[in-house]
Order: sequence, then structure tokens, then C-alpha cells
Amino acid sequence: MNSGQNIVERIIGKIRRAFSGTGTGNDPQNGMYTAPRSGGRLRKVLLAILVVIIVLIVIGFLGVRSIPGSIFYGIKVNVVEPAMQGLQVSTHEKAAYQIKLMQRRLDELTRLNPDKPMSDKTREVIQNQLARNTDDLRSIIETNENITQGEAMTTLHDAAVILELQENEIAENPNLESLDDAAIERLRSINETYKGFVLVFVAGTDAETLQAYVNDQLDVLLKAIKRENPDENTAAKVNKRLQNIKEALIDNDAAEAIYQVHEALQILDSAKYYQ
Repeated sequence: MNSGQNIVERIIGKIRRAFSGTGTGNDPQNGMYTAPRSGGRLRKVLLAILVVIIVLIVIGFLGVRSIPGSIFYGIKVNVVEPAMQGLQVSTHEKAAYQIKLMQRRLDELTRLNPDKPMSDKTREVIQNQLARNTDDLRSIIETNENITQGEAMTTLHDAAVILELQENEIAENPNLESLDDAAIERLRSINETYKGFVLVFVAGTDAETLQAYVNDQLDVLLKAIKRENPDENTAAKVNKRLQNIKEALIDNDAAEAIYQVHEALQILDSAKYYQ
């Protein structure tokens, strides 16, 4: 806070000195230009505008790095982020920005000190922001016809990975114990939304194309397993999904096979975050 104030004060001081000249042109002694006396009112207006702009920029910069409970966090989530969200035009841009915000919420959770007492108000702010980002993303995807099935499924997969990581961070922080059930529910809701898009995709795709897609997804999964070389715990979770995929393929249940691939990749992507 003091650092931010000092930056603002130094900048404002320089601006004031730049606009405080009383000469009428070039100063032969120091070679500097000073504003004419008749422009006093204009100087004050320009100074006020510049001060406001500089203060907003500095506060915005400080707010970006703020975490729940800090003085600038409200500006970050209620002013800066909504303003940036309004600049997103296409459905793809809007969805991508929500993913970015969800990732930002995750980063904030990792920076919270579990040993530092937290107020109920801060917990409420955290809960509201996590819920808002998830709800906004689902709304963008479910109500917009301009997004393809593939784009929707990819975006929802990315969201599920982040939500699982958020839930992990919440579960590890004793200050956030009361938020864990809601975090689990957000992950479940996104996975259910993903499953819904899978069902629509399967219903509208011919058998040959669907088989090729399933094979491609299995190839992606197997390459990911080989690349990530998961630890024993992660490998056990992935192997369970592989067994589910096998059973789904035996039953000719393409939707379930695709969904299980999604869950397996979700597990691998989440584990990769902590490596």
C-alpha cells in the first residue's frame, strides 16, 4: 500500500513541476520551455486529467496482483476485469477470457497464506468470484450458437482442469474449508455440461467420423500418458479411466468413451500443474 502511494506521489510531483512554469516561452538560462502565464487554467485542467489517468493506471496495475482481502482486490474484480471483459467481442474471445479469469482465481488461491486468519467477508468474496466465473463461462457456451461442439468441449475441458486445481487448493487451505463443497459442485457442473455437449456431438455425427474421433482422442490420451510419465497415484486414477474406456468401447458407447478420455486427460493435466 505504501509503495503504491509513493509511486503515485512521485509521479504527481513530477507532473506538477512540469506544469508549474511561469515564463512565457524558452528559458535562455536552462533551455527549457515553460508554459505561459495566460495558460494557468488550462494547465490546471490538464494537470487534473493527467493525475486521474496516472492514478487509475497505477491502481489498476497494483490491483492486478492483488489477492482477496487486499485493498485493491475490489477494484480488480469489479472495475478492471469487467472493463476488460467488455472488450471481448467474439464468443471465442469471451470464453477464453473467462478461462483466463478462472486461472487467475487459481493463482490467487495458491498465494493465500493458510496460516493467516481470514475474515468471513473475504471468504464470501472468494466464493462469489469463483462462482461468477464458472457461471459466466457456462452461460457463454450454453447460450451462444456461434461456438462449435469442438470448441465448447475443449473450453469446458480446460475449465474442468482449472476447477479441479481450485478444489485442491481449497481443500488444502484450512481457512477455506467451508468452500470445499461448492468447489466440488462447480467441477461436477462443468463436467456435466461437457457430457451434455458430448451427447449432442455423438448424436449428430455419423458412425465413421465418430469412430475416427474416438481413435484420435485415444491417441491423444496415450501420448499424454507416455509424455507425462505420471506418478503412482495419478497412474492409478488414469488406469481406472482406461478400464472404463475399454468397457464403453465394448458396449459401443462412444459418448462414455469420449467422456472417460476427458476425465483421464483432466487427471493428467491437473497432476502436471504441480510438477
